[in-house]
Amino acid sequence: MNKRNEEIKRILQEEKRIRSNHDHYKTPNENKLKKRSVGIILGIVLILISLSYIFIKKTDPGTIAAILIFLLVGIFVFRNIYFKRLNEEIGADMYEKYQQALFKLSQNPKDTLLRQQALAIGRMYYSSSRPNHLLTVYDETAIANDIHAASGE
Repeated sequence: MNKRNEEIKRILQEEKRIRSNHDHYKTPNENKLKKRSVGIILGIVLILISLSYIFIKKTDPGTIAAILIFLLVGIFVFRNIYFKRLNEEIGADMYEKYQQALFKLSQNPKDTLLRQQALAIGRMYYSSSRPNHLLTVYDETAIANDIHAASGE
């Protein structure tokens, strides 16, 4: 029992550390990091090719402006796509953790540490689904309902 309490405390501390470091957009998956770095390298190559075209061809200012606007719009669009996918991945991961915490609570409904863990993970899950990462009153109510349902109250 003591080992289990220590594990729950460790998980809560880890969740608190993640929240305090604002790691909302970081993922530990190495494969995804490689894909992102390839995308960044390709973006830099595209920018260098565009800039070399501008300076080698001695193009007129209108063409330069069009190329720069195209690059800025492209960067903005790819950035939004990237963060949208990343938020979806984080949301799916947080949902899975939240469901696991509720399942553990349903196995032992009297354990207050499991309730605290489910509450903390639930808050992180619901805040990760919001654009500004802030909980609403409705989110708190949903978490409370989930915890009560899992504990059989």
